[in-house]
Amino acid sequence: LDAAHPQLQDATDGSNMIDGVRLKVAAGPRIRYLEAATLDRTVSPEQLAAALRSCTNLISCCLTECRIDSAVLSALPRSTLRSLRLSMCTGMTDASLAAALRGATALRYLDIEASGEQQPTLPGPASAQLLRFSKLIVLRLSDRGCGS
Repeated sequence: LDAAHPQLQDATDGSNMIDGVRLKVAAGPRIRYLEAATLDRTVSPEQLAAALRSCTNLISCCLTECRIDSAVLSALPRSTLRSLRLSMCTGMTDASLAAALRGATALRYLDIEASGEQQPTLPGPASAQLLRFSKLIVLRLSDRGCGS
């Protein structure tokens, strides 16, 4: 499911023209790869979580500039998800990241690029403890864009 395609971007402000209703209709068990960008203005965390819960066979998830919370990250399928990229997303906390990592036995690739609002930088103590025992092959953490 490509919710990040340039044809879905509003030319005037760069926002995504996908809304929560359209995302829910497009999501489902047949979706194995999901890429969504700039949904921060058009899809609420509740709507994103509902869409993710229906993607029970999801292998790869890339969220860029989306509003996420613990419900969104908890909605990710832990038994199938192998790759997770969270870039410039707002609302993520150490506790919500820890909730996503807990029981994520298939996860091998984790890429977190912090947004400017994330203080302190992730991962924090709770998620770092879980990362220590994970089976990750690639871990990429970036605070690009975070100003001081």
